[in-house]
Amino acid sequence: MPLQLHRQKRNGEGVAPATPPKAECAVLGYYENEGMESPKRRYPIHITRDRSVFDDSVYFATVCTKDRKPILAREEAHETLARVWKSADHWLVGRYVVMPDHVHLICAPGQVDAVSLTKWVAYWKSQCSKTWPHPGDKPIWQQQFWDTRVRRNRAEQKWQYVVENPVRHGLVAKTADWPFQGEIHRLR
Repeated sequence: MPLQLHRQKRNGEGVAPATPPKAECAVLGYYENEGMESPKRRYPIHITRDRSVFDDSVYFATVCTKDRKPILAREEAHETLARVWKSADHWLVGRYVVMPDHVHLICAPGQVDAVSLTKWVAYWKSQCSKTWPHPGDKPIWQQQFWDTRVRRNRAEQKWQYVVENPVRHGLVAKTADWPFQGEIHRLR
């Protein structure tokens, strides 16, 4: 059965558009409602990098705690994350911000034959869980994470948005006041 496009009437008296069957949307990759929009994804599509080219891209990742528990904005958690990222050398962590219930980080492959970003994130999440200073917080991490490939010349723009997160959430007045952020490796 072909996908039927559903549109809302523009005069405001129409009913909400019917949602096409999920299987059809997945095949086509979009919904149509007042133009083409990306589908609402339940799980992220992780980016794979071309191993034949050691490109000059970096990756921006967001990793959340299980059920968005606010357990990360503590000095012991911050130290645990930094220690594990330093030892997980297939990928290099540049700048990062640890929020109460999620982490934003900019990273890049640390080796030409680095494992995938998905495997690397799974590795450091498991290492954090093993050495977590507060056992009652477990399970710590959501299963999935979000990632975006960022050209190095655009990483600074992305970073400016991220570093302002504590201010937008009302946790501090100035970005420099947030203690749970830093830079482990200088990504060039």
